Amino acid sequence: MPFSDRTFDLVLTNTAMHEMDSEQLQQIIQEVHRILTPEGQFIIIDFHRPINPLF
Repeated sequence: MPFSDRTFDLVLTNTAMHEMDSEQLQQIIQEVHRILTPEGQFIIIDFHRPINPLF
C-alpha cells in the first residue's frame, strides 16, 4: 500500500478476505500491521464461513 508506516488508527476490510489465498492473506496482514499505529485496530467484516485456518 502506498502509505507510510504507522499512518492509520483503523483499517477496515469488508467481505473480501475469504476471496484471498494464504499468500495474499499473509501479504495483506503484513501491510496492515505496517501501516497501523501501535494502538491501531484491524477490523475484518466477512459473512462467509472461514475456510482458512488463519481465521
